[in-house]
Amino acid sequence: MEFEGQARINNQLNIAPLVDVVFLLLIFFMLTSTMITQQGIELSLPGAQSTTAIDQTPLEISINSEGVVFIGDQVIAISELSSELLSLLSDERSEQIVLRADSRVSVDKLVEVMDLIRTTGATNIALATERRS
Repeated sequence: MEFEGQARINNQLNIAPLVDVVFLLLIFFMLTSTMITQQGIELSLPGAQSTTAIDQTPLEISINSEGVVFIGDQVIAISELSSELLSLLSDERSEQIVLRADSRVSVDKLVEVMDLIRTTGATNIALATERRS
C-alpha cells in the first residue's frame, strides 16, 4: 500500500530564502560601512622619494599646522607630552613612534617635540611623509 504523499517527495533544495538572507546581509553591511567615518587630524605631510612602510602599529604623535600636538586623536599640551609618553611606552622604550608633522609646522616646533620624545628614552622615532612620484 502506497500513500500518495510519499510518492511526491521533493528532492530539490529551495534556495529562494537563502538568497533573501544573503541580500539582507549585503544591504546591512553596505549601510553600516558607509556610516563609519574615519576621524583624523588634517595634515599636509611633506613629500619624500625614499619612504618605507612600517610593519608594526606605531604610536602616532601629530602636529597640525597651528602647532597643536596630538597623541593618537587626543590633544595634549607640550608640557604634558613627556609624562604622557612615559606612561604609554613600555619599559624597553623600543616601541616605534611615528611623528606626523604638517609641512607648514616650523622647524623649531618639530625639534622641540622630537627633543621631548627623546627625553623619555625613546630611540625608535620615524617622521611620516608622503611618497613623491
